[in-house]
Amino acid sequence: MRYKRVASWAVPLLILSALAYIFGYSNLLQVKSISFSGSANQAQIQSAINNEKFNLKVGSKLARVNVRGAERAISNIGWVKKVVISRNWFTGKVFITVEPRTAIAQVIGSGGTSLIDASGFFYSDPEAAGTLPRIQIASQNQAQEAAKFIAGIPSELLARMSNLNLDAKNGYLMALSSPNLTINWGDSKNLAIKVKIYERLIALPENKSISQLDLSDPKFPIVKK
Repeated sequence: MRYKRVASWAVPLLILSALAYIFGYSNLLQVKSISFSGSANQAQIQSAINNEKFNLKVGSKLARVNVRGAERAISNIGWVKKVVISRNWFTGKVFITVEPRTAIAQVIGSGGTSLIDASGFFYSDPEAAGTLPRIQIASQNQAQEAAKFIAGIPSELLARMSNLNLDAKNGYLMALSSPNLTINWGDSKNLAIKVKIYERLIALPENKSISQLDLSDPKFPIVKK
């Protein structure tokens, strides 16, 4: 009976110890390969995880890979919107899947050029093309103001925007293409109301060929041919 009682706890303990050794110390479960998907900029991702504390390299123990830490490091890269790191315990493969941000414009200011996505997030991306629409700001202090404005503009307008100027008084002048249209939004106050007025005016048949729209005073919008 005594041996049975000892075996009842000793056997599970031995199994757990064996599993702990296999997962944490044995060479059986090592990182065999690391693959990237979602972005061609692998060098920057690799640089972000090139830290001993992450144990994320070929030959490392799979169980010791600091997945959460590596994900946080990659998330700190400005152009990365989302990252997921997964391990395959059978093949030893580590998969790093990155979802990059989508820039809708370049922001040109005294501090240099940065990119902005539709949510109003500013970031830099060395791989980004220079053909994006430009947002010209009078000072770098206006960057967050521009971000809030962008976040409040419908995607349909952002897709057609060719240029946006923010003057020293926080007034916005937007140039659209297809068809060509210049919109003076004034400041960002009552932006949601101004957007609704724009949508109503542009839907009128007589406004199909307008070239200028002044919404700086939403109570008295001005339409010009």
